[in-house]
Parts: sequence; C-alpha cells; structure tokens
Amino acid sequence: MVVIWSDFAKLNLKNFLTTTLMTKKNSIKYINELVQYVSYLEDQKFLGKVLTKYENIEIYQLIFKEHRIIYFIEDNKIYIISVLHTAQSAESTLKSIKTFFNN
Repeated sequence: MVVIWSDFAKLNLKNFLTTTLMTKKNSIKYINELVQYVSYLEDQKFLGKVLTKYENIEIYQLIFKEHRIIYFIEDNKIYIISVLHTAQSAESTLKSIKTFFNN
C-alpha cells in the first residue's frame, strides 16, 4: 500500500502551520507526528473507521490528537482527502469530500 496526499490535504496542513497558536517548532513537530501516524495506514489500511459512503466508495476517518484525517482506499492506494480539526463540523468534512471528488 502507498499513501497519496491530495493537494487539498497538503493545503490543510499548510493552513494549520500558519494559523495555529503553537510555536513554529511545536507545530512542525505536530505535523511530522501526524504524517508518521498516517504512514501506519500502509500496513494497516483499516486503522481508521468508516465515516460514510460517497458514490459507492467507503470514506474512512482516522483521528490523530485534534485532527481528523479523511481518506479512501482504491487499487492498493490510500488517498488522503483532507485533514480537518476535530472541532470543525461534520458539514465541513462532507464538503471536503464532495470537493475532492467533484474536481
């Protein structure tokens, strides 16, 4: 399995770095830990839980501390759709999924 980060998910991480109240050192450490945690999906693709189905594709969520990692699996590839703060609404999560598939 290989993990593929969408441009939107990468943008989510960049936005976190620019808006967080953490120090730069701590925010970079946090992102590195998040990315490392996501890499466990390569060996344990069902580490997360099914969040919803979108157009017959199971969408999973993986929680890392204060962030929700949204992904799906297709052809032995794990696609990271978005990384959202857990305080964001379910509507924001669904909107990010729809945006990913409609582009």
